[in-house]
Formats: sequence, structure tokens, C-alpha cells
Amino acid sequence: MRRKTKKILKFLLWTTTIGSFLLILGVAAIFLYFAKDLPTSQQLTDLKISESTKIFDRNGFLLYEVHGEEKRTAIYNSQ
Repeated sequence: MRRKTKKILKFLLWTTTIGSFLLILGVAAIFLYFAKDLPTSQQLTDLKISESTKIFDRNGFLLYEVHGEEKRTAIYNSQ
């Protein structure tokens, strides 16, 4: 009985080890697959976002917004 328990534990240990290795390898492969399409840090800093032109009256009321194909307003976090 003791010998059979040892074999089962050894089998479970090897199965868990190999399964963990394959899981880590799979996650790394998926990461590398998607990482190849990510922009570089230089591309992110050089990013130019076109914004809509807004025309306000003297009281700060929005009168008109001029935009091309896309209507965008950049929102900056001042923290």
C-alpha cells in the first residue's frame, strides 16, 4: 500500500510540474504574440491626437464645435 501511495504522489508531482511549465510557456507565448503589435514608448510620446475646434462666447458658453470625421476632446488629468 505504501509503495502505491508513493507512486501516485510521484505521478501527481510530475504531472503538476509539467502542467505548470506548459501553462507558463503558454502564457508567455500569448504575451509575445500580442506584444509584437504594441507601440513603442517613442511612438506613444509622439502621438498626435486631432481635436475638435471649439468656439466659445466671452462668458465661456460653447457656441459651436467644428470637427472633421472625428469629434474629439482631450481630457487631461491634473494630478
